[in-house]
Amino acid sequence: MEKPVIISCDSGCDLLPDLRKKYEIPIAHMYIRIGEKEFVDGISITPEEIYRIYEEEKLLPQTSAIPVPEYTEFFRFWTDRGYEVIHIALSSELSCTCQNALLAAKDLENVTVLDSLSLSCGGGLLVEKAYRLRDEGFRAEEIIAELRRLIPLSRTQFIVSDLTFLAKGGRCSTVAALGANILRIKPEVVMHDGALSVGRKFRGSEYHCYEHFIRQCLLEVPGTYLGGTAVVYHAGIDEALFSPLVDMVETTGLFEKVHVSRAGSLISSHCGRHTVGFSYQPK
Repeated sequence: MEKPVIISCDSGCDLLPDLRKKYEIPIAHMYIRIGEKEFVDGISITPEEIYRIYEEEKLLPQTSAIPVPEYTEFFRFWTDRGYEVIHIALSSELSCTCQNALLAAKDLENVTVLDSLSLSCGGGLLVEKAYRLRDEGFRAEEIIAELRRLIPLSRTQFIVSDLTFLAKGGRCSTVAALGANILRIKPEVVMHDGALSVGRKFRGSEYHCYEHFIRQCLLEVPGTYLGGTAVVYHAGIDEALFSPLVDMVETTGLFEKVHVSRAGSLISSHCGRHTVGFSYQPK
């Protein structure tokens, strides 16, 4: 008799709102430290609280991985109840969380850990696909095979309008951030093989740069991706700026489904609220 399948993820994979409403998805929560206080990502801290603490105290968060023993307990809860676990992890190029999950899975049966090679809602799209396949009756090994096919094909990129958080977090120099902000330059950050690199640089007003970024992303969608799934998301920008960007993606007709979401604490910690992301995958 085949075991029932449960798909889990870590909190670096931001789940889509529709998915959260439909399923109680097991999430392994990463940790966020601000000053002397440690928080559980997605439980005891939110992006808005991160921004508030920075504005009031000028303290920025540091993220930390889920330790191996914690992952072992997380997986065992489900395997002891007879489940086959498929776990989708934040890119191994960005955190040791994926490696810790793999180490924990070695000591257990019926646990498969997949490196998403993505982050935020890019990982969330993979979780959504896994649940859709499960509901269509696919077996665990078939779901795993399809996710392994999709992972290298999935695209994730985002634009950062204000480099203050990146600079304060040590991801670019303060001088570079100051110069970019003064010149109104907004960089694109692109995922390649699970790692982040700087892409194009947009210049001008905030909305103009967001719009240009989305337009360029859409122009680069390969024809083989038609009918796939996309998600447009942000880390806290005003809805008046965000809604037209979603409309741009939806009206192209490129994708069968376009999700709208909000980035969680991980990307918010590193990039700040002035961030817009675009992720998609083929059918």
